[in-house]
Amino acid sequence: MTKGNFVVVGALLLSGCYHVTKVSPPALTAYESFVKSDSTKAPMVAALKDFDTVAEYCWTRSNNYEIRTKNAEFWRLGVGAGGGVMGFTGAMLAAAGTGGFAPAITAGLAGVASITLGSAEKGPLAPAAFMRERDGIASLIIARANEVRAESDPDNIYKLAIALKHSCRSLPGAKEES
Repeated sequence: MTKGNFVVVGALLLSGCYHVTKVSPPALTAYESFVKSDSTKAPMVAALKDFDTVAEYCWTRSNNYEIRTKNAEFWRLGVGAGGGVMGFTGAMLAAAGTGGFAPAITAGLAGVASITLGSAEKGPLAPAAFMRERDGIASLIIARANEVRAESDPDNIYKLAIALKHSCRSLPGAKEES
């Protein structure tokens, strides 16, 4: 097998390396700073600001699952392309009558790629799992935002912000009890 084959396979594998944005939970301080204020609107504004901060944090986590979906798709493409190249190379070596172990190794590597792709929907290359997690976070944010719209008490909005923050930090997409 030539160096050119390794370069092609390596380029395909590396072309899908998106980075995942690191997220850390936001500090909710605006509401607490206004609780002792005399203004009647300040606590509501502060609670809504805290909720918005948490929602932004959760959207960032959700976007990370979108990035992981794209990474998984590119890795599957790379494994498939690499397996195809190995299978073709093994077949050509065998047809050419090349003795030794090279045809068997390339055919074996093609088989490993085939098995990897065959079980990809249940492993780390499964884009559907990342999409479910992303959609679970998105629906959780939307549900909490609808609850906030119906709420007129800043204390309850702040409690919803805290609940959303903890839900986003735990298992994404998991249903939470209110």
